[in-house]
Amino acid sequence: MISHILYSKIDDKYPSSLSYQVITKLLKEKLGFKGLITTDSLTMKAIWDKFSIEEIVLNGVNAGNDILVFCGGADLDVQLQIIATFKNLVLSGKISQERVDESVSKILKLKAKYTIANVPELIVNKKTLQLVDDAITEVKKSDLLPLKADDKVLIIFPRIKLASLVDNESNETQTLSSYLPYDEIIIDENNNEIKKIVKKVKEYDKIIMATYNVKRDDYQTEVFSVLDKEKTVLVSLRSPYDGLILSGASGYICTYDVTKESIKALSKTLKEGVFKGKLPIKLRSGENETY
Repeated sequence: MISHILYSKIDDKYPSSLSYQVITKLLKEKLGFKGLITTDSLTMKAIWDKFSIEEIVLNGVNAGNDILVFCGGADLDVQLQIIATFKNLVLSGKISQERVDESVSKILKLKAKYTIANVPELIVNKKTLQLVDDAITEVKKSDLLPLKADDKVLIIFPRIKLASLVDNESNETQTLSSYLPYDEIIIDENNNEIKKIVKKVKEYDKIIMATYNVKRDDYQTEVFSVLDKEKTVLVSLRSPYDGLILSGASGYICTYDVTKESIKALSKTLKEGVFKGKLPIKLRSGENETY
């Protein structure tokens, strides 16, 4: 995977992901790399804000990439525009058929190598589910866990919207109340429930607040600000960095995913208090907690 770093001594105009000098001249010809070459997401600001779609596609392909990755906002119209741009560049000859055939050949060879013919319908086996269970990470331990059947618990859960086309749009998302017998309030950017939350939190001994891609000063930060942190366990459903923005909770848990399998695994670990996951990064943020 090629990053978007600009190596000015090699190419002072284009970042690596769009650079013929870096990908073809250095990586493929000088270093002799024969494998599949893919970009990092080309919707990242380092690329998306500085180049047009035509420039990105034209330079991305001609630089020597085999796969161009576009996994930003879930906007199908933009995706269709990217495909149309690629097609037009090939038809106009700005991207040669030879260049296309080279990458297609590499992709098909890898597909042939790793594809099993007549694969039956996907079966979620025990090993798969075990991996999901083992991924749930207790970043900050809390005496509030495990949850007991007679605990007075309030679950606060965000209304999930796709962050990008990488997310599985067809996958039905579930909330914790699907698996835990506690009261639950669903929150979203309208924050219609904020007054209800302020009023009701005093009635509960424990609060489980789930978050999804928190941004500074968004609706989730507003909700978190009215909670009693000493009786709150924060659960990040996607990005572990949520805990740096919403600091001070009694406990912090990461699931890294919001599929129904992950939510079910989360509910199990909340009840059992056994966490096997390991944080893949180190979180630091000024005066906030360091995990």
